[in-house]
Amino acid sequence: MNNSECPSIEYLHECFSYDHLSGLMVWKVRPITHFTRERDHAAWNARFAGKNAGSMNKGYWRVEVSKKPMGVHRIAWAMHYGEYPEGWIDHINGNRADNRIVNLRVTDPVGNATNQKTPTNNSSGVAGVSYVSRDNKWKAYIYHGNEFIYLGYFVDKEDAIAARKAAEVEYSFHENHGR
Repeated sequence: MNNSECPSIEYLHECFSYDHLSGLMVWKVRPITHFTRERDHAAWNARFAGKNAGSMNKGYWRVEVSKKPMGVHRIAWAMHYGEYPEGWIDHINGNRADNRIVNLRVTDPVGNATNQKTPTNNSSGVAGVSYVSRDNKWKAYIYHGNEFIYLGYFVDKEDAIAARKAAEVEYSFHENHGR
């Protein structure tokens, strides 16, 4: 959903209470103007008002607003700063459910990729370092934007890791990358 399709910031404040210190988003008692029928207004508020907003989906808190799914992290940003972010919202510590404002930053897809966890199927334990059994060596590489950058083959795993870490610094990867 692009920002022009998002509900107004005022509408969000009518719907939610956001605690920027804990990251929790709670449904408020919503006004009757949000509903077409009085009984829907009463039923909705009886069921949801005062409760945590949304549900988990692939580690993210998601909530439906005006029949459109939204990430709670985007709503939190919009409510805190008074405008929707121009770009992606990255969870700095890698915990997708942690919507404290100090844990959120605006980035682009490349910036977001520089703050990823090491994949669970990674055999070396370090992103961008893998063992090549046919050569009995360690390969180091990095992706920057859409570019694959080969860093070399190494006899020692530690040398491959050092090459990868140096490239992360050179290409301004986030300090949490590969945690």
